[in-house]
Amino acid sequence: MIVSRLLPSARFIVRGNEMPRILAVDYAAGVLQSPKPSQVGRFALKAPPELAGIILSFDWDRTRLHALDLPVEELAVVELNWQLDLRWWKFDGCHFAVTPNEVRVDPVRYQHQWLRTVTADLAYPIHVTETAPGRWTILDGVHRLLKADAAGEQTIRAMRVRDLDPIRIVQ
Repeated sequence: MIVSRLLPSARFIVRGNEMPRILAVDYAAGVLQSPKPSQVGRFALKAPPELAGIILSFDWDRTRLHALDLPVEELAVVELNWQLDLRWWKFDGCHFAVTPNEVRVDPVRYQHQWLRTVTADLAYPIHVTETAPGRWTILDGVHRLLKADAAGEQTIRAMRVRDLDPIRIVQ
């Protein structure tokens, strides 16, 4: 299992039928606690110009996204891995500061994002939406995509979100 190989000092907790969640990882610098994910994609105004046309231009709700009843299919990792060079992730308090591939290259420096990557559960499908004809962009699941790519997986479980109205937050 990739988690045990990359995080041998990780301690996990399992409650009922929930997926295992990491409690902490002991690194030379100390203990890293499990992150608490945000429920609202409120990044449109903060996104750098390079993400224009890729990131959604409106606020959306992750809870609503996960509640959608969509078919699961297998998508080729190679068709999505261009997104691993985009500055999706936060670092040192700055949004859109680091790419997944930068995290892969320097997991010690970016240990918070690397921890989220190696503990991501590939059994849960990613969510993608078409932001340009034939271009599917990840709404939720970049850590899972990086994990799949790093593990050499050929495909990843995905749900295509074609109608964004159900997840849109109307101000």
